[in-house]
Amino acid sequence: MDPKQPNEYFIMVGSQILWRSGVWNGTIFSSVPEMRLNYIYNFGLYSDENETYFTYSVKDSTISRLILDISGQVEQMNWLDSPQAWFLFWSQPRRSSNCDYFKYCGSFTSCSNHSETYCQCLQGFRPSDSLKQLNKDSGCVRRISLQCEDSSSVNGAEDRFLRMNNIKFPINATETKLQAAEECKLACFNDCACTAYAYNESAVCSLWHGELVNLILLSKDDPVGHTLYLKLAASEFQNPGGEKKLIWVIAIVVVVAAWELWITDRAMDLKDPILENEASYPMLIRYINVALLCVQEIAADRPTMSEVVSMLTNEHINLPSPKQPAFSYLKSLQNSVRPGACSVNNVTLSMIKPR
Repeated sequence: MDPKQPNEYFIMVGSQILWRSGVWNGTIFSSVPEMRLNYIYNFGLYSDENETYFTYSVKDSTISRLILDISGQVEQMNWLDSPQAWFLFWSQPRRSSNCDYFKYCGSFTSCSNHSETYCQCLQGFRPSDSLKQLNKDSGCVRRISLQCEDSSSVNGAEDRFLRMNNIKFPINATETKLQAAEECKLACFNDCACTAYAYNESAVCSLWHGELVNLILLSKDDPVGHTLYLKLAASEFQNPGGEKKLIWVIAIVVVVAAWELWITDRAMDLKDPILENEASYPMLIRYINVALLCVQEIAADRPTMSEVVSMLTNEHINLPSPKQPAFSYLKSLQNSVRPGACSVNNVTLSMIKPR
């Protein structure tokens, strides 16, 4: 335990923190939710100016032990008479969960045990060392400064909060009792150092200051998931209408560029350098082929979602060659037909006039 913060304990390798229990809330350590199942145990933490220690007792005749094994795990175990063996009640950090390790993804990141990559920057943040790759040692930084930090960064627009659901809270929250959720929101809004807040049905306001560490994304049906509000610059919240128009423009440009590269055998030029070692050449070509099939002009030429899944997961399925997409076709027609006339099906003539 740290004498400066005696209400939580750490597992360390040398001088490096491997895992931390989260603060004691009077009933459990916040990062050990299994302790809520207290029908077997009575847990307690005593602390004064001279000493701090954690205790537990068993409510019935169960034989129990709490150990730190050689792998660095804390394990609570019960003895079962029938199989004559120790039963693991809980352990931390979990062997199956990299996200439980302290600062596994770095600061201002989220970690998910349901994703192969585990780590990603929070919305509104970017990797601190690179614009593309996340370095776990250095984490992420804000893309745009908060208004309270730099009033010129968003032309004076007030900072806002992004709602994040199904979250296991980051560590090091400051908790206080407040009457309403709006009070909790204002407490964070009025403190520039506050980066996030949460409010629960017990009128507990949780505030996080400085960097956010060990934020975990849980599945939607996980009973321990919470809602957290992340403070971001106002410009991180785009206008929905403008965003849709921008997406359409980008989509058209990408389709045209992809087709031009495909027909000139330069499809691999579409590959992001970050994917250099992530996928084989044949698979990347397959992905591009499927993508072009999905934007065919005639609906019958476009694969269904189930067909797309089969195409991407089964390398033995032969893919049809894509035809020229509609957007690209229109572009080529502009160079071949007389000005003012355009026809995709060679049956109708459409006069293009400005509004």
